[in-house]
Amino acid sequence: MLMLSKASVHADPSAGRRAAEMISGLAHGKRHFGELSQLASNMEATVRLGEYTGEDVLAKIRAMLTEMIARMQSQAAMEVTEKQFCDEQLTKNKATRGDLEAEMAKRSGKMDEASAHAGQLAEDIKDAHSALAFLAQSSAHLLAIRQQAQPNFAASKEALEGGLQGVRRSITALREYTAGGLEGPRAQLEEVESRVAVHLTALNLEADGLTSEADAMEQAIGLAKAAKEQDAKYLTRERGSIERSLSETQADTGSTSEELDAVKKYQAQLHNKCVAQPDSYEERKRRREEEIVGLRDALAVLEGDALALVQKGGRGLRQPLSAR
Repeated sequence: MLMLSKASVHADPSAGRRAAEMISGLAHGKRHFGELSQLASNMEATVRLGEYTGEDVLAKIRAMLTEMIARMQSQAAMEVTEKQFCDEQLTKNKATRGDLEAEMAKRSGKMDEASAHAGQLAEDIKDAHSALAFLAQSSAHLLAIRQQAQPNFAASKEALEGGLQGVRRSITALREYTAGGLEGPRAQLEEVESRVAVHLTALNLEADGLTSEADAMEQAIGLAKAAKEQDAKYLTRERGSIERSLSETQADTGSTSEELDAVKKYQAQLHNKCVAQPDSYEERKRRREEEIVGLRDALAVLEGDALALVQKGGRGLRQPLSAR
């Protein structure tokens, strides 16, 4: 940049006015409209003050421009840092959210599976208790049958044994009083004795068979009852273990859900801060660079480089203040 002596600047007193006009034109349509408009207003006021007092005010205007350039460069550096922060945090947040959502889905699947298993175990326990109740009823029914049959059997046996003894006494008496007994009556009594003995034997065999069968049934019921009781005990223990594990998983899921909610909330904050902006970072960067170029062009006018500015196309120039 061309540096001129103080005497050369005094040779062109309109430089400050042109610089102010450039900043005023630069302010329109720019992101920093308020700041640039205020700068242009301050520059114009300083120029008028210099015209009124005859004071050399170009140094003050140069300081205004230099300060604004430094401020925008500082803001640009801060936005670069903020952009890096946003990119890093958005990437980390997205990865964290993905991990937590995957963990939530995994735990949800485990809880569904555990709940289904616990439900099935509850049905199995219910079935086992139903089977135990049925076995208890069967055992009670069998006992009732035996208790009911016992008196009938005893009465029948007693009657048959009594009848058999009576027939045998009759046969003995007949032999003693008739010297061997009459052939006809004795044969009839012996036939009766034989039939009663056979009936009694059949009754004893039937009773023994029923007793053996009842004993076998009682033994089978006992074995089935022991097995069902063991099944119910094992199923109850397994269900308790699954329900404790399910409770722990639900607690962990609640903690993970809270963590996920916090991550989502922070993601929304990052979105508002880093994404939901009127202009993208690239657009803001381009505009700021244009503004800094415009400020430097205005500073070049103060340094006496107006010809170079005209060759660039007179960017940012508006009508002179005197022509308004």
